[in-house]
Amino acid sequence: MFWPAFTLAPRGLVECFGLDLEQPGIVAAAAAVTVLLAGVALWWRDVKAFWVIVAFGLLFSVLDVREALHQSDEGRTSVMAIASVLAVMHAAAAVLAAIGTRRLRTSK
Repeated sequence: MFWPAFTLAPRGLVECFGLDLEQPGIVAAAAAVTVLLAGVALWWRDVKAFWVIVAFGLLFSVLDVREALHQSDEGRTSVMAIASVLAVMHAAAAVLAAIGTRRLRTSK
C-alpha cells in the first residue's frame, strides 16, 4: 500500500517524489535539520521559526507513519514500532512548537 507520491523503485526501495529516503545523505540531512531546529527553538524565540518547526514536525510525522505502514506490510514489527514511536514524537514536537508560538504571541 503506497500513497500516490510514493513509488516502488526498481531495486525494491520506496521513493518519495523521486527521492530514495533511505539514502544515508538524506537521513543525515534530516537529522541535521532536526538538530538545527532544536537549536533555533532554544536560542531564537521567533514565531516564524516555531511555525517552521511545526511544519517539519508534521512532515516527519507523516513520513514516519508511512514508514510504519510500509514496515507493517513487510512484516517487520520491531521497525514498525520504532517508526510509530518516531511519528508520535515528531507530532508531539509539532504540538509543543505550536503551543510555543501561542506563548510567544501572548508574551509580547
